[in-house]
Amino acid sequence: MERDIFWKFIDEINATVDSNDEDAVISATKKKLMELPSMRILQWIEIKDTYVKLADRNDLLAACEAVNLSHDQASFRYFCNWLVAQGKEMYFDALHNPDSLVNYSIPEGKAKFQYYGSATSEAFEEKANLEMMGNIHLNPAASPDWSDSNLTEFVPKLNQKYHLIRSLCKKLEEEYDQYQYSWLGMNRNRTQLLEQMEQICSIQIVYDNFVKNNHLYPQEYLEQMLELDHPLQKLSECYLLEKGFDIHPEMERVIGFYQCDKPLKPITILVDPEAISCSTHKEKMEILDQHLDQNMDEMIDTMNRTVIDAVIKDMDILSTMRQLYYSFKQEKELYPPEVLDHISLLRKPLSYIESPIYKMCVTRKNNPSELESILPKLFSDTPGQELDIEAGSIQI
Repeated sequence: MERDIFWKFIDEINATVDSNDEDAVISATKKKLMELPSMRILQWIEIKDTYVKLADRNDLLAACEAVNLSHDQASFRYFCNWLVAQGKEMYFDALHNPDSLVNYSIPEGKAKFQYYGSATSEAFEEKANLEMMGNIHLNPAASPDWSDSNLTEFVPKLNQKYHLIRSLCKKLEEEYDQYQYSWLGMNRNRTQLLEQMEQICSIQIVYDNFVKNNHLYPQEYLEQMLELDHPLQKLSECYLLEKGFDIHPEMERVIGFYQCDKPLKPITILVDPEAISCSTHKEKMEILDQHLDQNMDEMIDTMNRTVIDAVIKDMDILSTMRQLYYSFKQEKELYPPEVLDHISLLRKPLSYIESPIYKMCVTRKNNPSELESILPKLFSDTPGQELDIEAGSIQI
């Protein structure tokens, strides 16, 4: 866009409105800009911004102070906006001699256009959006008196799906709250918590997983779950029966946490000097059993001294550690001797991998595949394929 066209554009606007009335100037400017293609509007804005920057001079700042009694940075920018909007003649007169503004009728304190710049930018955005949307054909918009009652009219399937999800989540939450209340009641009998460890973990995993991933599961399963009196109980029982907490499938990964390919430095506090001095595999296994017993006793003691809420929250970690404990103690034949020899050097072989075990447990709670294989068997369409679960095997 040529500069002469820019100034002609402004003169045409000022011929129809009072050039000192910001609202009127902005309205007329936006209306006229909307007649141009978006790229021409952008060129107009670039020229306008150039002239505003060119007016950023100390002598014009003095003129701003004289007319408006303000000279801060924002007020001066509004003054420059106003000056450009007055047209080519006044602008260049003021640029060469700010005192020439005395020859023009300027209302005291009104030589400032605060929203002139943003209004022209809005015109560009509106026109660009109109051009972009020009080839997109949409259904008529919702009526002005739209309300929640229109949900079934506009998005019947979407409304049904998420109404179902919200209803089921509420039902699961109420059931989970009952379980938590019963677990908190075991505060003075932590042994009872240990006895129910796997049931507690299964309920936590199923609940956390479903709350995070419910949108991923087929709607027909959600509908059937909603019909159950105790959906969380049924789902957790199914989880225990189908998947359980067998550590063996993950044992190769767990062994990797010990970094058996890297030698342990004897000086570290993690290493038992007595274990280093052992020469035979049998001696090392005796040391390993001692370390495992001491470490598990410490974990149980810590659990007994920890507030019940925290114990329940991390129950899956303790459960995994206990499985590792029994496996290392009673199933040594499953592991390479050199791996067990390496682990025997550690004073606290279970605590050593507590951090990666924690991450593994978090992943299990968030992994939708944990329930993907459960739901089809819980609600099988094929007679005889359902999992055989006794109702009430997990008590609240």
